[in-house]
Amino acid sequence: MARELILKADVVVENFSGGVMKNSARLRVGGAANPRLVYCSISAYGRKARMLCVRFDPITQAESGFMSLNGFADGQPVRTGRRSSIWRRHVGLQCILMALLARDRLGRGQHVEVALIDIAVAMTAFTVRRI
Repeated sequence: MARELILKADVVVENFSGGVMKNSARLRVGGAANPRLVYCSISAYGRKARMLCVRFDPITQAESGFMSLNGFADGQPVRTGRRSSIWRRHVGLQCILMALLARDRLGRGQHVEVALIDIAVAMTAFTVRRI
């Protein structure tokens, strides 16, 4: 049933662990089956880097340095109230919309990828911390 939906879909969004979509005959998506498909992969580090690592928002916040922007200067870093994974979805939506616009001009879909670590690192640029 999933394969039949993929053949008719405009957009597919997935956030499985690395390799699940590629290795599953049942879920595999690709340009040959539906050349107009916009396929969005959302992951912690991207599909090519650290494919087997599964990470969650708090770990990615710590690794990116984003967690250090919250809390007190003389205390431990604190996880932020605003989850960086929410921003990952916003960026994913923007990528999908741009890919749909490109599809209208070029006549073909594409694979877009959003990584949580990229968003978390980018979010550190928007905060000024007192020294």
